[in-house]
Amino acid sequence: MNRKFLTLCCILLILISLCSCRLARENGLDVQKDRLVGAFITQEHVDLFDYESYIRDNLHTIGKNGEISVADNEQYGGRKYAELKSVTHKNEETGEEIETCEYVFEGLDGIPFFTFEVKQPDGESYLSSSSDSAISDGHITVGDNTTLEGTIYFSPNKQSVMYINPVFQGSDGRVYLTSGSGFSFSGDTGEGAAYTTTLEEKYTVTENGEATEESFRITINIAAKAPPDNITIIQMSSDNTPILQEEYTAAGLPKNVAINPKAEYVIVETQSNYSDGKINREIYSSEDEYFVSYTARDDGICEAKFVGLLWK
Repeated sequence: MNRKFLTLCCILLILISLCSCRLARENGLDVQKDRLVGAFITQEHVDLFDYESYIRDNLHTIGKNGEISVADNEQYGGRKYAELKSVTHKNEETGEEIETCEYVFEGLDGIPFFTFEVKQPDGESYLSSSSDSAISDGHITVGDNTTLEGTIYFSPNKQSVMYINPVFQGSDGRVYLTSGSGFSFSGDTGEGAAYTTTLEEKYTVTENGEATEESFRITINIAAKAPPDNITIIQMSSDNTPILQEEYTAAGLPKNVAINPKAEYVIVETQSNYSDGKINREIYSSEDEYFVSYTARDDGICEAKFVGLLWK
């Protein structure tokens, strides 16, 4: 990774860290109005700046050079609110349909990765989360110290731009995002190049006279990964002799692979045109229920595909 890229990452990390919301103070007490709940990652800048109000409120500051001078323009940042909608998910294996409530940012393409609280008609509430197939290696821990972490892989031979837009939930339950900072990878980025950003918020909750410190942290990793063009699955016997060898394209991989009863282990070979024909090999035993492959979408983001290993 070159020095210029590292410098860009450092600058953007500082900018993003400034986006975390602050605590308001009322009567000397800290009051948490809106809480950070995650991020919404887009490949285009989400422009929410209210230029009309900005100019109207600051016309009196126009100088001789025509420039407007204003000390703080954060109040003009703007918000994009999400709508709570009922979404039906279908279990591909069982065919069962499950209906859930999710917050959706209408008219905005992006990758959601946030938690949220839903209040039911009876007054009870429950915590849920919103994610996307573009998030790989996702982990969510909920509690006094809630953490979210996931990785977005992108094809190194395609230019990629990512904007990390913080998502908040207000005391009224509404979910919204604010514009975040962005960074880009060139079309000749080397495989393995990565960038990590973290949004974090700490606050104090007082209940029955007792103060408890809580925190929220979301870490998003962006990494270059060359998706395979060809995959070869070799089933091996206990004496290291091939029993069955099958070749697939990345798009042609089956959902499951039946393993011969005589097979002791499986070798999965992947080959990418990006890596000049270099072959990567991984070994799987009967303790492994699946292996993961990746396919690149039209926008360059790589999605994980889980292939089941059916041992007999």
